[in-house]
Amino acid sequence: MNITKHKKYALLSNVLFLIPFGFAIFYGVYFFAFLIILTSASSTLYHFKKPHGPDWWHKKGRTPTQTMLLWTDTITAFVLSFYTLLIFAYRGFPLSFWISIILFVPTFIMFMRPDEDHERNHLRWHTVCALVVTLVFV
Repeated sequence: MNITKHKKYALLSNVLFLIPFGFAIFYGVYFFAFLIILTSASSTLYHFKKPHGPDWWHKKGRTPTQTMLLWTDTITAFVLSFYTLLIFAYRGFPLSFWISIILFVPTFIMFMRPDEDHERNHLRWHTVCALVVTLVFV
């Protein structure tokens, strides 16, 4: 199997989710651990099947399988994000929440910007997402 540079980025960025997964297991937050693994697995599957480049959201050139994996990735990421936000809220929005916001917003904007550095921006965004989920435990 030929693993392209953007697939290597996707794999690397999803491996980073093992850090918050480990914390979730350690602290006995098993549903959160399940969400982390489910999101990471769906993201990895999608990124190995998705079309290359910043046009990932457009339907042109996407197969039904890619579309299903895109929606699975998007929905699981949203559920994990929402659950992460609930945990921050339960904890009274500690400093780690505000650090997460400061890190997340610019990387999300970079990720959504279609340019020649899209895959690296995507890696940055996934890295920050893994850090944000980890900061729940700080």
